[in-house]
Amino acid sequence: VWTAVLVAVLAGLFAVGCDTTFLLGIDAEQGIIGLVLLGPTCPVQTSDPSCEDRPYSGWLTVTHSSGQKVTRIQSNAEGGFRVGLRPGRYVVTPDSGDPFPRGEPEDVEVVAGTFSPVTLRLDSGIR
Repeated sequence: VWTAVLVAVLAGLFAVGCDTTFLLGIDAEQGIIGLVLLGPTCPVQTSDPSCEDRPYSGWLTVTHSSGQKVTRIQSNAEGGFRVGLRPGRYVVTPDSGDPFPRGEPEDVEVVAGTFSPVTLRLDSGIR
């Protein structure tokens, strides 16, 4: 079953112009691990815990520093994501809405044998 899923994912990546040279499988020992948060969640800044930034499930594009698109992934319901990658410099860019949510790209360096952490913060537009 996993082989069929991997083949389907790789076929989809080729179809959208991704360079899978940098991409590693689900058992990778290095890559990027991250969290996507959306905020503000209340119109007035407060210390109320219910107004803290919330996890966000959205699409992300991973690009190698050479400019080659590597993959598109989606963060889960808890805002988490993980992608196995070869060592190198990458940019993780969240998809932005029109006009919100909006987020900025984050640079990440992947080192052999470790997952590099990154937190992406998306602006909800609430003021």
